[in-house]
Amino acid sequence: MPSNAEIAKDTIEQFKKIQRYMAVAKKEEAKETYAVLKEEYLALKALLNVIGVNLIDIDTIKEKQKQKAGDRMPSNAEIAKDTIEQFKKIQDYMILAKEENAVKTYDRLKREYLSLKALLNVIGVNLIDIDTVKE
Repeated sequence: MPSNAEIAKDTIEQFKKIQRYMAVAKKEEAKETYAVLKEEYLALKALLNVIGVNLIDIDTIKEKQKQKAGDRMPSNAEIAKDTIEQFKKIQDYMILAKEENAVKTYDRLKREYLSLKALLNVIGVNLIDIDTVKE
């Protein structure tokens, strides 16, 4: 199991990579790609905030979620709930990929699974009942 420092380092690297992709998508005026990348960016930004990473020096995009009247920042519990839902979905996809012998797809899903698993551990979520893949 990776340490909290390793998890934070990996998540920061993902965050920086997403920002680079966003800059390219914006430059090329690829609006749909940018929107998809922005969702991932916002999720990583929220998770980094939850684990206590100061984003001042590493957040070059500085995108914010568009807020409507009455909107607010999600709570830690809401972030954990969303991450748990993503974790469950990834596991479902991993099981399907394994059944279909989709090795490359399974490997990519496994990387995402391990990342989400590590983040859930960092924020203190007990995975005993929700980790069905157990890798």
